[in-house]
Amino acid sequence: MHRRNHLLLLILLGSALGATAARAVPQQPFDDDSSFENIAAERVQLETEQSSIERQIDSNLLRKREVQRAYDSLNIHEAAYSARLHEASAYCVGQFDQLEYRRRRAWCDTEAGVLDRLRTELAERRGRLDQEDRQRLDDAARLRTRYDGITTRLAALDSSLSGHIVSRLKGIPVPPPIPPDQVTIGFGELAADRESGRVLFGLDAGVAALDIAGQIGGAALPVAKLIIATGKTFIAAENAADVYLVRQHELYERALGWLKDDRTRLSFTAIVIAVKSGQPLPENAQVEMVRAAKAILDPRLGNGGVRIAWDAMMSPEARNAALTQASIELGGEVLGGVARGIVGRLTVEREVAYEEAVDFLSKARVAFEKTTSPEAKISLTEAMKLANEMIAASYRAHAPAIAGMGHLEALYFKYEAERANERPR
Repeated sequence: MHRRNHLLLLILLGSALGATAARAVPQQPFDDDSSFENIAAERVQLETEQSSIERQIDSNLLRKREVQRAYDSLNIHEAAYSARLHEASAYCVGQFDQLEYRRRRAWCDTEAGVLDRLRTELAERRGRLDQEDRQRLDDAARLRTRYDGITTRLAALDSSLSGHIVSRLKGIPVPPPIPPDQVTIGFGELAADRESGRVLFGLDAGVAALDIAGQIGGAALPVAKLIIATGKTFIAAENAADVYLVRQHELYERALGWLKDDRTRLSFTAIVIAVKSGQPLPENAQVEMVRAAKAILDPRLGNGGVRIAWDAMMSPEARNAALTQASIELGGEVLGGVARGIVGRLTVEREVAYEEAVDFLSKARVAFEKTTSPEAKISLTEAMKLANEMIAASYRAHAPAIAGMGHLEALYFKYEAERANERPR
């Protein structure tokens, strides 16, 4: 009679997942008395840190994908281990005769050792992965906490900035309208194209043209056109415009054509800048363009050119003031004599208010574009409104009593009415 024995192999597999913990970083105290310079410096520092955190968050996401791939590989190996364990259990459990029992016992003992080592290895792998993932989650929580803290601080800085701007603007004396016996400036019909209106009122970058008329110190401005080129792709400068006063119709048509043409725009602008600044001309500058650039900047021919601030957030009234200021400056150069003296006095009286308001508008716009805080956006909108009002007041000149001439805002409302009539009903 054969002896029968029972053999049972029991091997356990374990794993654990750890909880995550977030560590908060204390925020810097808010200083209501921060100067513009301190606000700007802190903003740059915080934005630099925020950019670094964004890169670290991206790196953390890459770590997450790597850890997930490692978990996927581990799951495959654990599934293979479970299948091997199941097969071994089925093979090593049962009733056998003595010879078969000894043979299976030898194999099962060996397999049990292998499976035990494999189980330990898989458990250690999962433990290392769990620890790595907990660390990654801790890092992600820390980064998010600091990122949110910076966002909150930036919003506070933006609100503080708007408060400073409003306070400073309210402290600037509002210049009275320019007396009509000194200056009258008016703008007339836009060029007969759809682009001029959109460019003039800040809806697009590009080139606009319109009529101008007026007088400085009793001397009438020559019958001329204003060409306004705006946008970085047109004049290689953001939030600025090149303004040209052009008397000769043929020169006006050529300059306007070059500025509107993608193939010649930047070449002509570069030549004009070089001529105006006295710098060497660009290589391969076309002779015809050079002659036109010199002519368009020659006040003896009744022409001139100047670069002005042309912020995207300027109101129609502020744009009117910007073009009025440019027209007065160019008109003084063209007319000379008494007109130049009047322009000099007006500049002394009004330039500080005008330049500060333009600068504050730019600061508020940049902060408005960057902030994500609804409260900061509301306060910055109020600051931009006040800056626009100051810009408009700085160079508010009477329009000449000439048919078809008026302020730019009148052209704006006319343009808007025409656009409304063109829309499908």
